[in-house]
Amino acid sequence: AGLAIAAVWGIITYITKYVSVGSIIALSISPFIMYYLSSPIAYVAYCALGAVYIIYLHRENIKRLISGNENKVR
Repeated sequence: AGLAIAAVWGIITYITKYVSVGSIIALSISPFIMYYLSSPIAYVAYCALGAVYIIYLHRENIKRLISGNENKVR
């Protein structure tokens, strides 16, 4: 699961050039990847809770993305 999530992050970051977009998308789909891989439901729930919290921590990045002020990677 961790490798799949990291791969999603890498692909999205490469395409968009925004680390925060890669992180947000990878975290958003991480519970679904865990579920798909038949992880215990407690792990899926913990992953979902962690994803919500970490996305919440990205709220300033989201504001910068919306306003067009987020820094890109090269």
